[in-house]
Amino acid sequence: MRFFRNVLSQLHSYVLWALMSVLFWGWIFTAFIADAPAEKKVVVFADAQVRMDRELDLLLEEDLPEGIRMVRVHPFSYAMFDDNSLLGADLYIVPASRAEAYAASFLDPPEDLVLGGERPRDTGAGIRGFPAYDARTGEGIAGEYITYDVPGQDPEDYYLFFGAGSLHAASLTGKGDDAALEIARALLDLRGGQG
Repeated sequence: MRFFRNVLSQLHSYVLWALMSVLFWGWIFTAFIADAPAEKKVVVFADAQVRMDRELDLLLEEDLPEGIRMVRVHPFSYAMFDDNSLLGADLYIVPASRAEAYAASFLDPPEDLVLGGERPRDTGAGIRGFPAYDARTGEGIAGEYITYDVPGQDPEDYYLFFGAGSLHAASLTGKGDDAALEIARALLDLRGGQG
């Protein structure tokens, strides 16, 4: 009886240790087992609402470029407490009105680069990107998975940009591989869905 009373009196400590253990092992799993180093994954950040991001990841992973283990698509809010993941992204989907604010994070693609049947276009601020969403027609890339129209705001065009810190844009930077270009092409091929 005394043993059970001692156990019950320390129950809060046991529960606390169990919770800490669950958090620790969950962090280990997500940080090391379910993730890949930057050299082995392509990261896309969208300044829009991303629905069904895991499904979009899986769709883009169906035909992975050589040497790449995974693709991750996140909304900008995902990086709320970690600017490094946002600044190190390989691809960005950003509205034209905010392109200039993020320009330092983008590579300037050559005018003759063609992806998904598109050439880069000027966003209106002297920055070139690939058309991702047309506000006039309501059609955008991966429109099943990404919501471009924000209720209460005027619709605007979105563009796809390559990240200046990308390890996967060798044709543009001279380093790494071209996995980001292949994923960009795959995204642009998903054009037509309503966003």
